[in-house]
Amino acid sequence: MISVIIPVLNEQEALARLLPQLEGVAGVESIVVDGGSDDYSCDLAAVHADRVIASDRGRAIQMNRGAHCASGDILLFLHADSRLPAGWQSLIEEALQDRGVVGGAFDLKLDDDRFLFRTIGRVASLRSRLLKTPYGDQGIFARTKIFSQLSGYRAIPIMEDVDFARRLRKSGKLAFIGRPLVTSARKWLHHGIFRTTAAHWLVSIGFYLGLSPQRLLSLYTTVISKHQLKNTHLK
Repeated sequence: MISVIIPVLNEQEALARLLPQLEGVAGVESIVVDGGSDDYSCDLAAVHADRVIASDRGRAIQMNRGAHCASGDILLFLHADSRLPAGWQSLIEEALQDRGVVGGAFDLKLDDDRFLFRTIGRVASLRSRLLKTPYGDQGIFARTKIFSQLSGYRAIPIMEDVDFARRLRKSGKLAFIGRPLVTSARKWLHHGIFRTTAAHWLVSIGFYLGLSPQRLLSLYTTVISKHQLKNTHLK
């Protein structure tokens, strides 16, 4: 069983595209963890998802809540604005046939075919393979037993995905699936390609330099601007 955990906050449009892809798939459990949406996210999830769980707001908090309620022996943490590649279930199961593999992620592709967006996806995929540290929008998956041993995601306001991936890779090998997961380019379109990319790089550098999560969040919001972030993403 693969439990697909989807943390959401006002994601009705994205869920309308994603959940039908998971609905009725044998061996797959879809869990939507809502952080207080005031749109129709919960209504859509009630129709198409296997479980809908209310949670305090915060992506790490929501993902941990979903994992706690999951039945699968594999956990896949998926952003609502993502679309899985054909055969994704078999690809994960094949990757985990190697008992030394504790988890992994997909390569990344953005849903905009322009050159800059194609480049962003390729660079992100290459970076994650070289550093063995995927981002959350690549669909991080892990064995449930290992996730529990690591105590899940740290309840930090930003970079919880990279923090978890770094701890996960210390537990064993990570597998990177070459068939890419497609995620929305909306952040880059909304905030601007260069502003968004600069914010990601600055926060990543700060993280590796050991800045506190609060300092990292402040840096990110300074670059992006606080008013644009409101109700757009979980962070």
